[in-house]
Amino acid sequence: MNILIDTQAFLWAVSDSDKLSERAKEVFYNPQNVLYFSAASYWEICLKMSLGKLRLEKGWKKVIDREMSVNSIKWLKLKKEHMVRLLYIPWLHNDPFDRMLIAQAQMEKCAILTSDPQIAQYDVQTIW
Repeated sequence: MNILIDTQAFLWAVSDSDKLSERAKEVFYNPQNVLYFSAASYWEICLKMSLGKLRLEKGWKKVIDREMSVNSIKWLKLKKEHMVRLLYIPWLHNDPFDRMLIAQAQMEKCAILTSDPQIAQYDVQTIW
C-alpha cells in the first residue's frame, strides 16, 4: 500500500512513537508498504519552527534524513499537477498543508497516515 505520512504522524514516528496508534505503528513499520514524506510537510516544519510554534533538537535536518533512510521513506516532491488538484478539493478545512497532502494523496493514489479527523472528511483514505 502507498502511504503518505502526515507531518505530525511523521514527527511522532521518529521521535515519540508511543503517540502513534497501534494501527499507525503497524502501517509505518510494515516493509510491504511504500511510505512517502511530502515536501509540503518539510515546508510546514520549517514554517512552524520559524514562527516559534515547533521546536526540534539541534541537527533535526539530519535526523529527518536518517529516519527517511532507515525507514525507506520516499521523498514526494510538489508537482504542478498537485497544485492544480487543489482547485477541485472542497473547502472543508483551511489548513493549506493538509489540503496539499490531500491533493498529493489523491493524485499519487496514497492513503494518508494521520490522526487528524478533518482530513478524513475528504475523498481520501486515512489510516490511524
